[in-house]
Amino acid sequence: MKESIQLRGRNYDSAEVLVERYGVTYATIWNWQKAGKLPKPVRLGGRTFYDRDMVENHILGQCQD
Repeated sequence: MKESIQLRGRNYDSAEVLVERYGVTYATIWNWQKAGKLPKPVRLGGRTFYDRDMVENHILGQCQD
């Protein structure tokens, strides 16, 4: 199963990729999503994908605070 996809020239990663890449838990991803800190996810085939650039901007923004 694909962990990342590309739609309209943008890259999207699954929650599994975010957990591994940023060393956070699934609960953290869920909490960020509920708080509006992550972009609205794209759902395909029962899977959830997040815009990679927007997630990285969020992570970098947290580091600069």
